[in-house]
Amino acid sequence: LDFAITTLSKDKELYRVSKWAALALKSRVCLFEGTFRKYHGIADYEKYLDACITASDDFMKNSGYSLYKTGSTPYQTLFSSLNAIQQEIVLARDYNGTLNIRHDVQGFENTASKGRPGLSKKIVNMYLNKNGSRFTDMQGYATKVFFDECQNRDPRLAQSILCDGATWPLVNGKPAAIDLSKSYRWGSGYFLTKFLDDRIDHRKGGTTYMDFPMMRYAEILLDYAEAENEAEDTNTAREKAIAQLNRIRRRAGITTDLLAADYNQATLRERIRKERRVELCFEDHRFFDIRRWLIAKDVMRLPAVGIKKINGEYQRVTLDTRNYNERMNLAPIPQDEVNNCPNIYQNPGY
Repeated sequence: LDFAITTLSKDKELYRVSKWAALALKSRVCLFEGTFRKYHGIADYEKYLDACITASDDFMKNSGYSLYKTGSTPYQTLFSSLNAIQQEIVLARDYNGTLNIRHDVQGFENTASKGRPGLSKKIVNMYLNKNGSRFTDMQGYATKVFFDECQNRDPRLAQSILCDGATWPLVNGKPAAIDLSKSYRWGSGYFLTKFLDDRIDHRKGGTTYMDFPMMRYAEILLDYAEAENEAEDTNTAREKAIAQLNRIRRRAGITTDLLAADYNQATLRERIRKERRVELCFEDHRFFDIRRWLIAKDVMRLPAVGIKKINGEYQRVTLDTRNYNERMNLAPIPQDEVNNCPNIYQNPGY
């Protein structure tokens, strides 16, 4: 990576690896190695966290990328544009009409639809209220599901997940409210609106060519924040980390800043993890994060819960029960490779 960083083009290139993509990858790799070593009690973790801090700091100061802030809902626009927004997206997967690389979107009332992610309610619950309190602490939460779940919440919730009563952008040529008493309940009662192409009538389905972001500027800020907090248990480190979290939160529309004085290293660790889960949701990070943090066994064993609406009343439903074996923290090595070489050993549990 160091060789690539000093050799590749400094130009911003969405679909080709540039110096900045290599630097972003170094930030990610060093954070993963540093935290993995720290939580497993392996020596020299500080070296990798320091390397992450150096790489992400270099990126923030010299790359020319920044958080996209145009319009009233910049977070949603960032993922619903046909072409990746180069201000923030460092590297994107190119979907191209000329090359016929596309997304085929199934109509949501099609009973054979493949486009039903079945989002669990625990994903919705992770978004805090605007005042910073937890939605699950609200009075009456244990006995009912709120009709206005997306009201007074972190604005990224409404820009990422559709809840009952929310407005679907385009149905039969015009906006329409979601009604969970209808047949298109999608199993869980929630539907992904992040990456939604609102040029498509989603009752009928269609084709879109929106790019998929593989690396973006916000991840660099989160890498930096986590590495600072893990590398040093000081108020100065927490101030540096929280400064980056507040940049991301302000872009999302949250006006109340976090304060370093309110956190110690452990509580800020949890705050950073929650912010990373919200900001990067559905961008292929969470699966790897929960394994390097050694929390997969805790979060993956919880049942997937959704809601349904019958005669105007909400009911929680268990979509499925889940299990997680700690061997899944590592992938299995192909057995042929293990058999062919006596010095290769299979990972534990396989």
